[in-house]
Amino acid sequence: MKKRRNKQILCGLVWFLIGVCGIFRLAEAAPLVLFVPLDDRPVCLADTLATARAAGLEVHTPPQEWLSSRDHRGDPDKIWQWLKEEAPRADAAVVSLDSLIYGGLVPSRTHELDESVLALRRKQIEELKTLQPSLRLYAFSTLMRSPKASAGGVDASYYEVWGPDLFRLGALTDKQESDGVTQAERAEITRLSEKIPSAYLADWRQRRVKNLRNNLALWDMTQAGAIDYLLLGRDDAWMYSDSRRDLRWLLAQREGKPDLSRFATMAAADQLGMLLMARAVNHFSGQIPFVAAVYGEGSGKNTVPSYQDETAGANVAAQIWATGAFPVPEPERAELVLAVHTLADGKTKEASSKENSATPSPAAAAMAGRIANWLAAGRTVAVADIAYANGADNGFMTEMQRRHLLGRLAAYGGWNTASNSAGFALSQGMLAARMESVAQRRLLLGRFLDDWAYQANVRQQIIKQVLTPASLSSVRLGERRAQVEAQTTAALRFFAAQHFPDLKTPEFQAEHPWDRMFEVKIIW
Repeated sequence: MKKRRNKQILCGLVWFLIGVCGIFRLAEAAPLVLFVPLDDRPVCLADTLATARAAGLEVHTPPQEWLSSRDHRGDPDKIWQWLKEEAPRADAAVVSLDSLIYGGLVPSRTHELDESVLALRRKQIEELKTLQPSLRLYAFSTLMRSPKASAGGVDASYYEVWGPDLFRLGALTDKQESDGVTQAERAEITRLSEKIPSAYLADWRQRRVKNLRNNLALWDMTQAGAIDYLLLGRDDAWMYSDSRRDLRWLLAQREGKPDLSRFATMAAADQLGMLLMARAVNHFSGQIPFVAAVYGEGSGKNTVPSYQDETAGANVAAQIWATGAFPVPEPERAELVLAVHTLADGKTKEASSKENSATPSPAAAAMAGRIANWLAAGRTVAVADIAYANGADNGFMTEMQRRHLLGRLAAYGGWNTASNSAGFALSQGMLAARMESVAQRRLLLGRFLDDWAYQANVRQQIIKQVLTPASLSSVRLGERRAQVEAQTTAALRFFAAQHFPDLKTPEFQAEHPWDRMFEVKIIW
């Protein structure tokens, strides 16, 4: 215990010395942070901006038309020029290297760029640091994902047909290299290698190789000081997958020993900008928040959620460190309690499944009870609701509302993958104390509307009642978009009135900015 406490004290002194100048700047004027997101989806742009600004940062972004969107690639050259022009008066930059090198997250999976172009764009990072050595550069990049399937043009076009076979081949190859395969699995590898058209297989593999070389170079640049801190996300990773295999290769190139004060890697991608914004705030204020992550009954921290190649415990710990916070085991000693709600059996189903009913499971009821006790004791609590993927646990949220706990939370996350949800809850919860109550409440209500009302309920309702009868696609709304947005807005308002009336939700509109049902944007 004494040794751990000494480590905490030393850690605090280091951060104090690094951030002492920032404390006075934060008190006198908001630090200016330049922000280049993955793309213009609400979670990557609007939600992260709202959080950072509510926490006291002045944040500037490039013109939105230069960012990657549903129907166009971002413009790296224009964004780089903007970054260089803005840098002399900025204190820090939180930047997506996928945007600055490929043009965005989707372009990183679909580009045809030569490696010489990628190298030239990487070189601009070194030039930026040379021109502005005092600029703190927080950067994030991604390993190319390996989803089980794809639709809507967010991967190479052939993946919509051959994706399941490509995923299976990658999973078996990863398993063969790491743990070994059966004779039947070895035969399946041969069959899939012959079945998948060679041109598609070659394209898939060569783009992954480019991505790996790019990320290895970024890691080396971080170790050399051109980047102050690098987060490497593993989008749509699985316990056996091309993504896990890529990470293993990457770590092997440098003997798997990164400087953890400058580099971290974790599952998922969309929360990375949010985590680094929290890190920037903590740096400028000279603070190291103590965070206690507490898990649900049963599998708990050993749960391996869907879309993730690591346990919930390992992932959350990595995210806590990435924000510049310090994990502690006891809620009584924490400035933030992160309640991580999981299902007891450790199985992560989709929020759209029939199992996701309004009746709380024993594990959900128990977690709600523990949250009630922490709040009663005066603890600051954020909830990472990762029991289901792509939406909240209806039973858990119903129990939380029955106990009148929702409005007392510092933050909540339950919208997408477990890592995405945990990152949002952690970052917003950590920064909540810096926010005006109105701003903090808007962020909290926005997550309830998105994660619980929309993702776990209204999205499926609109698809079933509006799109399916008319044989319309959920990944391209087209001419029916305005009608769908109006019906989504009405359904969300009704849900809020029925399920959390005591929270007094202000008037809002719902939009589908990427012309698909997968995400929603709440406009207050």
